[in-house]
Amino acid sequence: MHQIKSSINFVKDNLNFLFLLILPIVFVDLLSSYIFLGMGEITQPEDLREYFFANQNSIFLVIIVGLVVQVSYSGGVFVAMQSLVSGNYISPINCLAEGVKKFFKLLGVSLLSGIAIIIGFLFLILPGIYFLARFALAPCLIMLKNKNIMDSLTESWEMTDEHGGKLFLFTLFFFSVAAILVLIVNSYFAQSIFTLLLMAIAEQIILLPLFYLFHSLYISSKT
Repeated sequence: MHQIKSSINFVKDNLNFLFLLILPIVFVDLLSSYIFLGMGEITQPEDLREYFFANQNSIFLVIIVGLVVQVSYSGGVFVAMQSLVSGNYISPINCLAEGVKKFFKLLGVSLLSGIAIIIGFLFLILPGIYFLARFALAPCLIMLKNKNIMDSLTESWEMTDEHGGKLFLFTLFFFSVAAILVLIVNSYFAQSIFTLLLMAIAEQIILLPLFYLFHSLYISSKT
């Protein structure tokens, strides 16, 4: 409980910086939701095909931009955490730029760990959360120690071994909070650009303490 409280306080104390950091990923989430929002009332397969053909360029662009932003953010957020903790200031946009520089390494980690995570989710979800927690340090190791894809995954598994159960619970907690938020918004509020924007911002802010917890584990492993 102490770790959760300290991680939330860290995000609160650095919210201005972190808010700027999440803006690109919020924009991509909002754009994706807006494009696919038009599919909500489509019930016929032929109408769905027509919708995709009419918007295929926009959909393709959002997928490509979204992939680059999401993958780069997975590494850039750890550069941001390191910057804030060490006091060696790096602007939010430059943190993300560092992620872009190592895009292909981060993409490789995302694909390989994603296979294990998806398989885990097929077995009643919880194993997927566990794999997610165990591989979460891989992007951090790529960004801060310049590890390659396989070494980062292996070292992440080893570094999280002692605290695997606790990290699983932390990951489950923050993802559960984000999921509950989505359910509440979808149940009680009409979908609009405004609600989608608020939900995208809230989801990213909710998950920021989790990144701090994993970064703290990385720091503690060096001492």
